[in-house]
Amino acid sequence: MGSLLGAGGTARVYLAEDTTTGRQVAVKVLNRELLTDRDMRVRFQKEAALLWQLDHPGIVKLLKFEERELEGLLLVLEWVEGVRLDQLMAREAVRGAVALELLAQLASALGAIHWNSIAHRDVKPENVIVTQWPDRPQVKLLDFGIARFTDPEEAARMAQPDPTRVGGTPSYVSPEQVSGGPIVAASDVYSFGVVAYQLLSGQAPFTGSQSGILRAHATAAPPPLAPLDASLTGHPALEVIMQCLAKRPEDRPPNGAAVEALLRAPPRT
Repeated sequence: MGSLLGAGGTARVYLAEDTTTGRQVAVKVLNRELLTDRDMRVRFQKEAALLWQLDHPGIVKLLKFEERELEGLLLVLEWVEGVRLDQLMAREAVRGAVALELLAQLASALGAIHWNSIAHRDVKPENVIVTQWPDRPQVKLLDFGIARFTDPEEAARMAQPDPTRVGGTPSYVSPEQVSGGPIVAASDVYSFGVVAYQLLSGQAPFTGSQSGILRAHATAAPPPLAPLDASLTGHPALEVIMQCLAKRPEDRPPNGAAVEALLRAPPRT
């Protein structure tokens, strides 16, 4: 299968070689003990169905979806070599125009999934790889394991579980994920806002215990964003990011494409 890159409660990821093309690929394999778990099999199949619809430079590509006698269910994915955004932030401050470009790229990737009526539901630095750092950095959004269709007809066609079911990572979930409300594209926009706030300020808007963070996402206003890079003080992007963190979905930019447009807009004169 190749060398093990990582393992979790549901799947293992290997670095392997595609014998047809000779290129390196990442192979995500559902853990064998879950092969008889219908819900987990369906979730794995839905991840493949979602990824098949997406073609964007900021999103990892699905190359194959297979079920093999020995390995079981597996996704063959584009191999993305780079540094995870959380690791990059821990290692160094990402400054000025470079930070804003990474955020615009991430917003563009979200715009592509939202165009396809998909909500990622787990936007966080651990799910973002930055390739070609620091020369020509390019964002890649990963892990669509808990993504869901937001279009009711498509969700019904895929026999999708209740879209109000909470998913995501506590530090990055939207208020509606906390309350069990409907998950829409603007839910990802909120999570994007948390990531952007952390990238520019060096810390998340809310910290503390898991329960305290969830409560703050649902009810507390985030502190004003104070950028690490003084050159960004007063930059219009800060206002966009704070708008992304609005408690009500209707008060945020509606989707990733809208966020990207705001971030790339010429400065007001």
